[in-house]
Order: sequence, then C-alpha cells, then structure tokens
Amino acid sequence: MKIELPYFEKKIINLYKTFIHQNKKIFKNHQIIIYDHLNDCIFNGGRIHKSISIFELISFFKKNNFIPGFTLTNLLPFNEIIESKGENFLNNNIDVLLNTINKILKYFDQINLMIGNDELKELIAKNFNSKIIFNKSITSMDIYPNTTIFEKYDYIIPRVDLYKDQQDLLKYKNFLNKMIFLVSYECAGCPIYHLHYKLISSNNIDKLDYNIKKCFYKEKENFNFIKNFYNPENYNYQYHTSERFKDNIQEFINNNINEIGGIKIGRNSRDLKLIMKDLITIKDILEGKKEFL
Repeated sequence: MKIELPYFEKKIINLYKTFIHQNKKIFKNHQIIIYDHLNDCIFNGGRIHKSISIFELISFFKKNNFIPGFTLTNLLPFNEIIESKGENFLNNNIDVLLNTINKILKYFDQINLMIGNDELKELIAKNFNSKIIFNKSITSMDIYPNTTIFEKYDYIIPRVDLYKDQQDLLKYKNFLNKMIFLVSYECAGCPIYHLHYKLISSNNIDKLDYNIKKCFYKEKENFNFIKNFYNPENYNYQYHTSERFKDNIQEFINNNINEIGGIKIGRNSRDLKLIMKDLITIKDILEGKKEFL
C-alpha cells in the first residue's frame, strides 16, 4: 500500500522519519511517499511557489527508503498558458521541467508525479520510462471519476466528497487497487473547489494581487477578487472539513483496507501537531483500529 505524506520541509520529514522508525513493524510493508512542489515550476498547482530544493534532500530520501512525489497539479490546459504568456514561455518551462525530472531520476528508482493536466502527463510519459508513477490529481477531477481515467493513470486520488455515499463508492469496486484515498482534507463539499485550484494554478504563472491560498470561506475579503465568477450570497454553504464524512470514511477504509491502493494525508497546514495527528491516524488504520479519526 502507498502512504502519501505532504511537505519536504526538514522539520516535517524528520518527524516522519522518527515516527515511522518508531513504528517500523507497522510501516515496513508499505511504500512511504513524501510529496511537495518543484521549486519555481509553473506546473505546480496545489502549492504556491516556495523556495525548496529536492536536491538538498536526496540523501534523506535515499537513506530512509522514502519515495519523492511532486505536485505538478496545475490544471490549466496548454492553450490557456500560451494565450496568457506565449508559446515560447510554455516550451521553455516544459524543457526546464523535463530536464529537472531527468536529473531527479538519476538518484531514484522511482518517483511519483501528481498530474492535473492530461497533456502534461502524456508529454512526460513519452520522454521517460516506467520509473515514474503517474497519479491523477484530485484538483482536476470531478467528485465522481470516470472509469477511463484508470486506463491513463497508475493511480487516482478522488476528492474526499466521494465518501458521502457508500453506494457510489461501490461503482469503483474493480478499481480500488488503483485508488489512493484521502483520510485528512480540509475542503469537503466546497462549491468553488475547482475555481480556487484554477486560481492557484494561474497564480503560479501570473502572480495575483491577493493571497490565493487562503480559504475564501474563512477569509471573506477574498471574495471581492472573484465576485465576477462567484457570489457566495447565492449559495447556502458553510465551511466544512472531512469531519462531516467521518463515519463513512472509517467504514469504507475498514471494509476495504486490503484492497485499496493507498491512503493520503492532504494537509493544508504545516503545523507539526496536526501532522503528528495525521501520522497517528495512519498508524491506527494500519493497525486495524475501527475508529481512527
């Protein structure tokens, strides 16, 4: 089973190292993937640019047998990027990305890429071999994935909203081994989910004049910047976390733990206490505890 954990920050990955070492009997038969963005890459989508270098962490990954993953989750199609910045801008950034991936693959037997743009996935696949595992990003999918996605990607990561109806989940019974399920995520049921991630994708190409990462429902002033796209007064929505699906998540994971492809922490916070809580959640799941959230 794949276990995906967020952030390359040294204090966080050292926490992973310590916790997993302390519980190595529980984690030993599972692949541990730590994911984050590539430094200054326009194809990042779920992450706002922050100075970070995977090359500073290579020895850590090699020593601890962890697998790096990268959030190339920008969901903008190539034609939108060209319209905004020009074809040369797109091609230059594709060349930089491919060169970066090539350098990374010299150090690892395998890397994971979370992809938002199908064009980008096909382009990368043509240039590299099976050392890359392709995950379809939640940011670029509807709540209910169509089955053709499973033919194009090694794994998909569905939105946490999928848990709301156990009967709907049964539609994917034949694909559970290719699905990585979220057990921690803050954006349950958000009506501007796709809009927000599209704005994050745009921000990594054209810098916007406000803090795009902050939740619009927590930071109401942000609505002033998207009032042409969305008016919250027309919708009866309150901010929710995946807590609303707690019982469904626990029931589904308990019933299908031996069939699913993996579990993923989709934490938007770098708070060490919250991340430790997530690690304990994963440990409880792997130990077969009925209640873990």
